[in-house]
Amino acid sequence: MKREQPAVWLRGDVSWYTFLGQPLWGEYDGRGYQIRGMVHMVTPSSFQVGAGVGYARGHGNPTVVYETSSLFDEPLDSDLYILSLELQAGQHILMDDGDSFAWGIGPTLFKVKESAEIAYTEYEDGQPGRPGIRTDTLTRWVLGFEGRVALLHSLSGKYPIGVVTGFSIIPWDSKQEASLTLDWLDRSYFATYQLGLTWGAFF
Repeated sequence: MKREQPAVWLRGDVSWYTFLGQPLWGEYDGRGYQIRGMVHMVTPSSFQVGAGVGYARGHGNPTVVYETSSLFDEPLDSDLYILSLELQAGQHILMDDGDSFAWGIGPTLFKVKESAEIAYTEYEDGQPGRPGIRTDTLTRWVLGFEGRVALLHSLSGKYPIGVVTGFSIIPWDSKQEASLTLDWLDRSYFATYQLGLTWGAFF
């Protein structure tokens, strides 16, 4: 089934958002969410291109402490925020019953920010000093990519709603300077997974 003319598809997603692999999975325990807005141009041949913006957040319970000869750091809680600016290309395929299947993949610019409240104790000559509380923060822009798949049912032939799933691959280079999980990753990237609801309209 084909469209007779090009269409503009405005779309919003709300998704459960989690991290694949340790230690981020252990710290954030699948407790995150993402909201996204996108606009697509869909051709009669089912090809689509689009651009969008997303915002994800997770709240964590750190389980790792950081210790040197002069400092003992114990993170008390943590927050992770990810802003994504994406371009995607793919297909939006109409089925005979009016339902549809859409997919897209493309480059994404991520702004990643992790912060944590740290209980610390400084050591001098092997003896503990006065304890304190501080906040460590790490913010970085990186270029990665994302992919999405959606199964859709059309209301009145114009308003698609359905389920969406997706993934993100975010390159990463840990500096081992802050007492934050992202600054001590043992690999050059981290990945996320999303599952949620999508709705929108064609114009």
